[in-house]
Amino acid sequence: MLKEKYEKPNTLLQVLHYVVLLHHWFVAYYSSFVLDFHDADLQYVKDLNRFPVAYVTTWNFAGHMLFFSVCALQDAFGHRFTARNRILIQKIQDFLFTILVYPGTMLVLTTFWGFYFVDRELVLPRSADEFVPQWFNHSLHTFIFVAVLLEIMLTRKRLSGPLMTRVGLGFFCVGYDSVFLYISYVYGVSLYPFLYNVNSWVVKLLFLLACNTCYIIYYIIGAKFFFVREKQM
Repeated sequence: MLKEKYEKPNTLLQVLHYVVLLHHWFVAYYSSFVLDFHDADLQYVKDLNRFPVAYVTTWNFAGHMLFFSVCALQDAFGHRFTARNRILIQKIQDFLFTILVYPGTMLVLTTFWGFYFVDRELVLPRSADEFVPQWFNHSLHTFIFVAVLLEIMLTRKRLSGPLMTRVGLGFFCVGYDSVFLYISYVYGVSLYPFLYNVNSWVVKLLFLLACNTCYIIYYIIGAKFFFVREKQM
């Protein structure tokens, strides 16, 4: 059995973690206390206030904040931890990044901008520009990819074992599907503009199936090209 080794992050990586974390906390503050969609004309724009935690973008951004918070904690206080705890925290970082942050970011990036360039009314209507600054939109849908790309370039991530991988992927897919279906059933709201007037449960389930499939495919791509397995160390 190969001995696991803790890798001390370099200065550039530490700066990345602090900058991204500060950026994310500011965006979270702005979203929680400044943005207000109550005066919007379209109901699905107003729903951004009613169901702020029910969007894939929000789940992904929460994953980002958790990951970079753990990284910043490790960077700032890792020297005070025991070797065993440092390795444990690094495993948590790798799990969060490979299972949640990377595939979630790719899903948000490709689906949002894909729909946006086809017809932006499908995801972010022009009427929302009055309430959503461009910088805020890019913070949620573009900067996240920049942060992930730099993280991949500056450090290598190890894949978790098969059981933890299934648990992580299942948590995201089943968890989000449950929230989406609950809101659709209880409130009759499909959240996304391109689904807003769709009453067919078959269509909604197909949408979730497509999202889950893309999410898993992005994980597989990351596992094949960007991440390493324990046996390779």
